[in-house]
Amino acid sequence: MSGFMKYFEKVKAFTRSYIDVRHIVNASAAKILSAAIIALVTFLLYKQIPNKGSLPTDQTKHTETSQQHDASSSQPPQITEIDKAVADSLLEKGIEYASKKNYELAIFYYDKAIVLNPLLERAFLRKGNAHKHLGDRGSKNDYIEGIESISRAIDINDQNSNSFCARGILNKKSNNTEAAISDLKRAVELDNENIQALINLCNIYKNKGEEWYDQALLVCTQCTTSKDYAESAFSEIAFIYFKKGNSDLAKSNFQEVLKINPDNARAIKYLNQINNQIAKS
Repeated sequence: MSGFMKYFEKVKAFTRSYIDVRHIVNASAAKILSAAIIALVTFLLYKQIPNKGSLPTDQTKHTETSQQHDASSSQPPQITEIDKAVADSLLEKGIEYASKKNYELAIFYYDKAIVLNPLLERAFLRKGNAHKHLGDRGSKNDYIEGIESISRAIDINDQNSNSFCARGILNKKSNNTEAAISDLKRAVELDNENIQALINLCNIYKNKGEEWYDQALLVCTQCTTSKDYAESAFSEIAFIYFKKGNSDLAKSNFQEVLKINPDNARAIKYLNQINNQIAKS
């Protein structure tokens, strides 16, 4: 244990002793003191921002992950209100860094939050998504770490559609096609309006080959009314009809894409091909 964390444990112990009703009769004073010390501890942790060269190594990541798994595999951990409050603050700090696309530091704070509260589902889910972004930058091992983290979130709460969707996307990116389908279908079962899960499921079905085209069309059609995913949905539908040789439906759906985004390169490319084929026939 580092010198800082030893100090942190002493501060927590000090806090617990002073918020005990045997020492503080006035409940309001106890709350004020508790809040003040939470703020102090959180501030001190925030100040412990690592330099890029001192971010957790693979070995330290493994140690922290082992501690997290140990906490989850034994009896339910005893988590104090102080621990929960500081963990929530650390989680918010991680979210702040993620919003700035500094995913390494985001993961650093998510890990700190998880150590204090091993049942903090949101921290595991956020950590998994941060690993996804790092994987998209080329660090493919981060996809694996992301799957592991989101699996922990699912262990804590297996009724969260977003968790299954996030793990499904990571499995898709890792070429674990069947696992991705299973996760995405479960996400839709839990929330049939989870459009992100549906559009990714459509994409997987389309890529599985011609025998899956009808299934892909069925799923994609459910996404065409979504403000965020309509462009992708119409584009996938149009492409599938193009591959099936149905130029009329391919053309009409690519035109829907251009209504949403007149600069969509894929729609422009295939509409030109379709129009050239029509002109030659």
